[in-house]
Amino acid sequence: MSTTAGADANVGHDIGWLDFAKGFAMFWIIWDHINWAIFGAFPISDPTNDWPPVAERISQLQPLVGHGIWNGPLTLFHWIGGLGGEGVQLFLIASGFGLTWSLLRHADTKPDWRGYYIRRFWRIYPMWWVAHFVMLALGIIGAHGFAVDPTRPGVWASALGLRVGGQQMYVFAASWWFVGMIIQFYAVFPVFYWIFKRWGWQRFLAILLPVGIVVRALGLWAFDAPLAGMHYLDAWAHGAIFLSRLPEFVLGMALAGAMRQDPIRVQRLLSARWLLVGAVLMYLPALGLSLMVVGNAVSSVLVALCNLILVRAMAVAAERWLPSLANAMRWCAVHSLSLCLVNSVAINLMIRRGTLPDPLQMLGVVAAIIVAALALEWLTRTGTRLATSHIPFAHRSPSSGH
Repeated sequence: MSTTAGADANVGHDIGWLDFAKGFAMFWIIWDHINWAIFGAFPISDPTNDWPPVAERISQLQPLVGHGIWNGPLTLFHWIGGLGGEGVQLFLIASGFGLTWSLLRHADTKPDWRGYYIRRFWRIYPMWWVAHFVMLALGIIGAHGFAVDPTRPGVWASALGLRVGGQQMYVFAASWWFVGMIIQFYAVFPVFYWIFKRWGWQRFLAILLPVGIVVRALGLWAFDAPLAGMHYLDAWAHGAIFLSRLPEFVLGMALAGAMRQDPIRVQRLLSARWLLVGAVLMYLPALGLSLMVVGNAVSSVLVALCNLILVRAMAVAAERWLPSLANAMRWCAVHSLSLCLVNSVAINLMIRRGTLPDPLQMLGVVAAIIVAALALEWLTRTGTRLATSHIPFAHRSPSSGH
């Protein structure tokens, strides 16, 4: 094999950008939560039960004033952070890709679905339960805003990962709805993978992507109009039920199939300058579609594609010129679950709603999130070790990792 061919093969199978994308997605989601705590809700393209009129939402794009030389930087912080919900789209694409890619690498062997479910259980539920215990403890000691009645059925449903109800989504911490959605995708992934293998990635994408868009659009329309009294638009739009976010996950699975089939061609396509320019030009029109309720179903797919292309380019550039940034994003990917569970709690405790922290305070918030995430992981490892030492059948439980 020639040197050039060998280089092409390496490029074709290089998916290092995937961890960067997952880490950036989590970083962007946390940025969104900080932005919300400082400036309030930014629902310009995010349907909610009390979604303001279009004109009022567009007015949120007015530059900030009253901060002197910081008006420009803070306006950018507000705009980019306010769109941090798009990190969820990016994370779902990366998750669908990662799950599918890991199985396609061993396509000659039959998937061990029992082992799959056991590994997913140990990956999520021990830390999930420790986080619930910590939140209950915060409520008992009287931490502001964390009082939760442990006898409520919603608390126990949340512990099982069931957060599909309108208010049930936000029990304990608002950001935890995301984990409930990921649990659903983990649960149904074997079914979608079976369809994927039976149909092939092209047919899988051609059928399930439009089906997913239609299902999301129907839900957005129904909960905005005839079923508005259920106050479920916010929950459906976010992803309380996995079907409303199926298009992004399907995109990730199909991309893994395409890359496995012809890795060099797909990598070259993703690296093409014309595609990068197209993503930049398409982003704002795609975002504009989301100003309409039903248009949000199509917008979520187009914006997700744009972000995937742009973030992949960022990953390649960071590896070459800013390796410390690439390492930071990979760290966020490795610790994504703990970061997801602690960030909104730390933000709510350290940022007084509607006030702008000074740079030192902001660094303190970031440090608190990191320390809390590592502390939660340590508590989980310690608690799991103690618990499984007294459960004979758990002694050989798989290592959860991150």
